[in-house]
Amino acid sequence: MYLPPFYLNLFQMKCFVLDVCVSGVGMYWNKLSSLPTAGEAAHFQNALRVWIDRPNVCNKMISCSKTEDIAMTTIDVEAGKGLMTSDLKEFVQSLPQLTPRCSKCGALTSCVNFVHSSEKSYFVRKLVPRRPDCYLSNYELVLSSRNSFLFVPLQTETFYPDLVYDIYVVIYGDCDVDHVKDNSNDERKQSGNSNFLSAYSLVLDKQIVDSNKTDNASQGAMKRACYVTSQWVSQKLLPTLSKWCDEESAKLGENKSTFPPSLSLIDKEKYTLLYNSLKFKYGREISKIWPEVTDPQKYVYEDVAIAAYLLVLWEQEREGSGKEEKQSFIDLGCGNGLLVHLLTSEGHPGKGVDIRRRKIWSIYGSETDLEEATVTPDNITLVSGYDWLLGNHSDELTPWIPVMAMRSNYDTRYWVLPCCFFDFYGKYERTQSTVGQYEDYLMFVASVGKKCGFDIREDVMRIPSTKRVCMVGMGRSYREREHSAWMDRVNEFTTGRRDDEFAARPREERVRNCTKIDRGIQHTVVMTISNHLLKTSRAGEACRTWNRGGELKLSDAVELLSDSLRSNLKNECGGLQTLLRNYNQVFEISAGSVQLRDWSVEERAPRKRKRLNSMKCLRTKPCWFEANHPDGCPRSAQSCTFLHHNETK
Repeated sequence: MYLPPFYLNLFQMKCFVLDVCVSGVGMYWNKLSSLPTAGEAAHFQNALRVWIDRPNVCNKMISCSKTEDIAMTTIDVEAGKGLMTSDLKEFVQSLPQLTPRCSKCGALTSCVNFVHSSEKSYFVRKLVPRRPDCYLSNYELVLSSRNSFLFVPLQTETFYPDLVYDIYVVIYGDCDVDHVKDNSNDERKQSGNSNFLSAYSLVLDKQIVDSNKTDNASQGAMKRACYVTSQWVSQKLLPTLSKWCDEESAKLGENKSTFPPSLSLIDKEKYTLLYNSLKFKYGREISKIWPEVTDPQKYVYEDVAIAAYLLVLWEQEREGSGKEEKQSFIDLGCGNGLLVHLLTSEGHPGKGVDIRRRKIWSIYGSETDLEEATVTPDNITLVSGYDWLLGNHSDELTPWIPVMAMRSNYDTRYWVLPCCFFDFYGKYERTQSTVGQYEDYLMFVASVGKKCGFDIREDVMRIPSTKRVCMVGMGRSYREREHSAWMDRVNEFTTGRRDDEFAARPREERVRNCTKIDRGIQHTVVMTISNHLLKTSRAGEACRTWNRGGELKLSDAVELLSDSLRSNLKNECGGLQTLLRNYNQVFEISAGSVQLRDWSVEERAPRKRKRLNSMKCLRTKPCWFEANHPDGCPRSAQSCTFLHHNETK
């Protein structure tokens, strides 16, 4: 009969605890902390399920968890179940009794009872570390009842007695005043909460701890198992559980997020291992040679995460279909092309197309197929012959990707990560006011996929971005012989939304940060705002020798400009605010208002980029205040950060 690897540790731990009990050495439960909560027992259960199913949201050391029924981890189910249940019962019964001064919760007494009641009351979960290169995966035995959860770490490689110290239990109940700490009692009086969450850890006599120090010293160079400590349970887990209970109670009856948990469509453990492998294999080297102006720490590792996700998704697809040949793909609007490079390097034939070539393309080599071309929805020849169409922040092509996949072939699938809000022929205008703009747009993109006959599945990526929801179109809702009829319906649908021609992005991206506006126009705007500020005064500043002017809301500042000036700012990102921020020497913007920068009290100049050479920074930019302010510059030529015209060079 085969037994899972964690069984040996349960057996060893049981024997260790029994030996401690027989020897008469002290072993007891130590109270870590107690916190009041407004939640009920059902909210407690929901909060613990989050910690059990999605521990990564609370502990960044953990990537994911996988739960399994103990009985189903053996080949001989009945014999295995009986053996595991027997050892489990002996182990739980050997633990010291935990009977806090509670009026309702039975604590570990219920844990002993439920062993006989239902196999659903106990299970094993596997904790997968976020950094497999630093930590080992760990199994954890979980025993649950209505008001308590017992967690027993079961490191699979070797049993260490010190793991016994990290056994902990979380209890929910209506506790007596004497049972809680004084500060918790005060909190209960102030909040009116009568329920508490309490955490306890198992403690052994000091001589047992000392006897294990030598044995565990050899563990120094080994990887640490991915389990939590009692200190972390007290300082982090219990406050988080209390917060979740309160939030569950407050949100009773409210609409909850419709988004699924992250990585819900793929095997999380495989994803974690593959992501770390790709990160070390490609990420570090590419970050060192990154020639683009974008931040490599964001864009490189974001594409590494997306590549790992797709590789696991495609592996699962091959396993489900029984095919061994790796899927082909085309990335529409591939940008820097890194995703194409990663997927190609991992053996998937594919191609990337973008309207503008990037500097880094030449670094990848000839094996990575990247093409500079304009992609239009009517160019079906471009996408024909590929298994998957990819849209990673594909902007104006995003709603078209399901349509192009459908037109390409009946067997074509797609993956898209919506970002900027585009309709078929221009900017998307939201249709629902009851949800946010992002969620409204996701609903639109999903509806397009459904109209194209795809079985749409949503998932949440683990990437450094606020827009992380992706959509996967795999199966079809119609048979292949109906493909032609569905094509006609989709063409009618896209034509019905047409109010203009499809417009691809320009080959050269226009800079829209106000720096390309005519210098004369910029000067006019700056002088208009500054002159108005100088005419307004502040209360109590009549005695000041240098006039720093008043303060003006940006909405009012816009009204000071002529129609022609406003027209020039209309197409710039940020408009007037961006232009004024560009003149950091002159203006200070805060809380939606603008004022002149007061250099009479300014301790240092605005932070500038560090120069690449070590030469002393020379003052070359003229001082605006010396030339334009009625009182001149409040600083001397020697102390001013900017150049005065009478300064000796």
